[in-house]
Amino acid sequence: MPSFRLTKDMPTATVLDGSQFVAAAPIATVLDVQRVESPLLADLVASEITYVRGNGMTFGVAATDAVLQVFAIDAERFAMANEAKRSVHVCAGRPGTLDGAFGFVPILCTVPWCLHAVIFAPCVWMGPMAFNAWARPHADAPFPARASRALIVTEHGVVGDGEATGQETQAIAWDGFDVDKVHITRYDDAREPRCTVPWGERAIWADPLSCAVGFGVLIPCCAYTCVQPNAPGLYRVEITSTHETVTGTGKRRRARPTAAIDLFALAESPDAVVAALRRGAASARAPPAATMHDRDYF
Repeated sequence: MPSFRLTKDMPTATVLDGSQFVAAAPIATVLDVQRVESPLLADLVASEITYVRGNGMTFGVAATDAVLQVFAIDAERFAMANEAKRSVHVCAGRPGTLDGAFGFVPILCTVPWCLHAVIFAPCVWMGPMAFNAWARPHADAPFPARASRALIVTEHGVVGDGEATGQETQAIAWDGFDVDKVHITRYDDAREPRCTVPWGERAIWADPLSCAVGFGVLIPCCAYTCVQPNAPGLYRVEITSTHETVTGTGKRRRARPTAAIDLFALAESPDAVVAALRRGAASARAPPAATMHDRDYF
């Protein structure tokens, strides 16, 4: 999905990438202090959480990894995210999380599928939304147990909690992602609707807190965001590994990031988060070779 800046002519869910943030001045490093076990990471060691590198190799998160910075989830902003998810639940489904799957919604206004939905098979097309409305109603995502340390920046990479989006805790090494491709989605202002090209690196309907419909023939060629939040200070940060896991063969072959960190409602500003990632990447230490191993991805 293309990147956008928020202006008076541009709507809410503005996606920026990390290249648009300027890193702050370097902070004092903690890499050379005496190593002690950190309570921030100790439980992750027991869970065998591993950093994913760019080449697919992994190595374990250690309790003695130096912690450079910690970002917490803000309770008020998290409540805003739940309220935004409530407004699109009929279309997105998946109660109890900040994740969503929009099914047929993106092509409801695309010819000839819109005619098929209305004339030939309304139950098939509208059934999932009716099911979400009555049989599987909205439920707020619980406030994460690890909210006080939702994103941990260490000497070897980043560790992100996935509870709010129904995912496991993920860790990515510094050489396993590109800071310039970290995606920040803002939800600051709902005064302007958004029309844009729906395809690209990120589809417009990949956002679980807003709802967009596509227009076109056979496939959508443009999209209109009809429901979007108005939540000052709320944003989403997504960090994905450059290494991909491939599943299936032939036409069923699919590739997805091996590790992905997806967080909503961090208390610090997106500028502070990206600046911390830049500082961490600049001062990264080589991973301990003795603990590295290769996952069987294929």
